[in-house]
Amino acid sequence: MSCFMCSDDHLRVVAIASLLPARVCGVHEIARVLSDLESLVLEHEAAIGRGDTNVALYASRREDLRVLAELHAMNAESVGARYGKRGREDMGADDAVPALTASDYARLRSTLVRPLAIAKLARSYAYQSCETPAWEHSACDDRVNAIVSFALGCTPGYDAAPWTI
Repeated sequence: MSCFMCSDDHLRVVAIASLLPARVCGVHEIARVLSDLESLVLEHEAAIGRGDTNVALYASRREDLRVLAELHAMNAESVGARYGKRGREDMGADDAVPALTASDYARLRSTLVRPLAIAKLARSYAYQSCETPAWEHSACDDRVNAIVSFALGCTPGYDAAPWTI
């Protein structure tokens, strides 16, 4: 088994997608919820731009940033568990957590509205991040499972499929 540091965009998609299951009742609502999340980002960016003294308040509303940091840390821990300190350094596991801006939301929207794409990216993230004993039953593991379950429920034809035979 091998693992690597997921790209910044890979981590961004999984972080944003992990916020969808609690807020969306179906695939038709994904775009609306993404817009709601993006508006929090825009408020935060505007506060930074105008030098608002309450920037920390805007940042505290950004669950996406907290989740992104959590996902990055687990992925880095997994790389370290698999390859040691030298592997962490070589793969950039100790690099800063990527930023998550309004332009990232806009650029990644076409991926985020495709349930199977987010499910596969979530499973790939899990594969890259499960090398540490801390993975099992972690918040990151729970997030991946929630994304995959959510994506399955949003897949066309799922509602029409039989529950039992």
